[in-house]
Amino acid sequence: MFLARPRGWRNQVWETDHKQVPVLVDVAATHAERDRIRHDLHDGLGPSPSGMGLGLQALADALDCDGATPAGRLLARIRQEVTTAVGEIRRIIDGLRPTVLDTLGLAEAIRQYAKTLATAVPVEVKINGLPFLSPGLEATAYRIVTESLTNTARHAGACRACVRISAADGSLQVTVTDTGRGIPDRAAPGLGLMSMRRRAQVLDGTLHIASRPGCTTVAAALPLGAA
Repeated sequence: MFLARPRGWRNQVWETDHKQVPVLVDVAATHAERDRIRHDLHDGLGPSPSGMGLGLQALADALDCDGATPAGRLLARIRQEVTTAVGEIRRIIDGLRPTVLDTLGLAEAIRQYAKTLATAVPVEVKINGLPFLSPGLEATAYRIVTESLTNTARHAGACRACVRISAADGSLQVTVTDTGRGIPDRAAPGLGLMSMRRRAQVLDGTLHIASRPGCTTVAAALPLGAA
């Protein structure tokens, strides 16, 4: 026994697919282009200025130049410009939205990243039901969490860490804690900590760090309406 198909079903399916396919193609093309740019900057352009900086240092050593001579001052200025260029390239790479957020979403992307650190430090991830988050907000939260966990794995000597993300009082609350040795009182903020603060400030959010032996907490509050 065969049931009659509704009239026009072929056209309905075609119209639906016809509208969806261009969107999927555009998203895939965007991802591919972003990955290509990231690859070109990191593996193509990125190493060149770094190599130039090393070469300039070797030249200064070979010529026995110091800051007191015109040649030494010139080399020092060029090296500083190269260092600035390297920092700018890294800033651009760091600013690209991670592709994993488009494929997995914020919660699963963080869980996957936590798994990569399992041999260094076990990470518990607690993410409550989240509302819609803008791409910029997602990227900022992801970068803060991954930078915090990377610091924990590399420097804290912690036996465990925990990530908590929830929405409350109009803000996305992001907290990363660990049981490590803590940050020394007189330690100068590293690039990672400064980067996390800058990311929060760009969205008119806040980021606070509290540390003592046995417990370090990174807490960010990011407005849910941020772009």
